[in-house]
Amino acid sequence: AYVVSKYAGDIDKNVVDAIRACQYLIKKRKQPVASHLLYPQILGVGDTDMESRTLGLMYGLSLMAMCNEVWVFETESGISEGMEQEIREAKKLGKPIKYMKMEDLHY
Repeated sequence: AYVVSKYAGDIDKNVVDAIRACQYLIKKRKQPVASHLLYPQILGVGDTDMESRTLGLMYGLSLMAMCNEVWVFETESGISEGMEQEIREAKKLGKPIKYMKMEDLHY
């Protein structure tokens, strides 16, 4: 299950939210793929390094292609531009998309 959640902005909070989303999916017996927890560490991506950010997103989208479904975890502030790009790709690939609100996660 490919995880779509925020990364840019409040990175510390967004990483915690992404981990919570992954834990939620694990409890549902899903195998989460959260590329935004992996590639920023490898590429040294910050909020303003657009070249590395673009590369990380490209790698993430290639992982999405291997997943059976896409889970979108939305915060109160909505969906980011990067998340929108991932959702467009999921639709293009014909992936089933499930939407969750971060505040609704209970596990």
